Amino acid sequence: MQREKQMMRGICMVVAAGILLMPRSTFSIQHSEQQPMQYAQQKEEVTDEGQYFPSDWAAEEIEKAIGYDLVNLQLLSDLQQPITREEFSVLAVNLYRVMSERREIKIQEDPFVDTDSQAILEAYKLGIVRGKTPGRFFPDDFLTREEASVMFLRILQITKQGLNISAAYTAAFGDHQYISSWAKEAAYYLYEEEIFRGIGNGLFNPQGNLTKEQAIVLVKRMYQQFDLEYQEKIRQLKTILDQQMGKAYQFGGAGPNAFDCSGLVHYVYGKLGFTMPRVAAAQTSVGRHIPKSDLQYGDLVFFARDGYNIHHVGIYVGSGYFVHAPQTGDVVRPTTLESGYYYRTYKTARRLIE
Repeated sequence: MQREKQMMRGICMVVAAGILLMPRSTFSIQHSEQQPMQYAQQKEEVTDEGQYFPSDWAAEEIEKAIGYDLVNLQLLSDLQQPITREEFSVLAVNLYRVMSERREIKIQEDPFVDTDSQAILEAYKLGIVRGKTPGRFFPDDFLTREEASVMFLRILQITKQGLNISAAYTAAFGDHQYISSWAKEAAYYLYEEEIFRGIGNGLFNPQGNLTKEQAIVLVKRMYQQFDLEYQEKIRQLKTILDQQMGKAYQFGGAGPNAFDCSGLVHYVYGKLGFTMPRVAAAQTSVGRHIPKSDLQYGDLVFFARDGYNIHHVGIYVGSGYFVHAPQTGDVVRPTTLESGYYYRTYKTARRLIE
């Protein structure tokens, strides 16, 4: 066992040397107020040594994950490459520490002959990860999407005692029959919580691999989804929206008794402390763009009947529905995004609550 571990350490030293010889990168990340200055300075030093190019869709969320102290610097290279089981263990332990506010994890045993990674042993101690075969972890194997979903759920079960997990195994994914039985509970629970939504076109791709940047974004979303301050803001939004249901549509209406579409958004988000433009087209300038496949509760959804000019807006409330003030003679109510007129005229989305 000792000889194998010495060989593994030798391999790691060679890999580390190779990373240090990578060409310099010009990529830089601005530092948020949440990011400690010492951490920011370390990050600048490391980014001089490697290639750090997040995809456009992931850059902002990765930046937030760094600010939340969820990401180790060594994970920021080759972000489009699949994440290994060891690398994901690092993220998992970081997420556990931030969500539980516990720093010390006492390791009492090393059950694996193919790794002595501190992160793997900590994740194993917590019950987040397990070996693939008796005595072997296979740290360099790429993590599958269904494996990741199970590990995410274990983190939640550890950090959020009394979590109600009641996922219904419906055909939410077109490839649901290929999800392993041991992963279905996790896959469907995280789907319902709008954390792990699939790869598009209604597919989960359970045997596919996660890239590093996908894993970092998912860790950030999970932290955010179960962060108390964020949850309180969403709770407030739900309360305010419930109070507007059934109120009449009125052209130019901005509340509190009647609304047009942008008036409803202006009123509701004003109650939450946001400064909002009054008309729908201008409201597309607030927040940041979100792909339709990544919609979460509270995102603004916009519509353009001609495919170009925004004419309508609503507030996404999950499960493919949004709340809006539709038209004269109608009332504030939920409507599906997944079929009919609003499916055809959907244009874009913006996120304000982070």
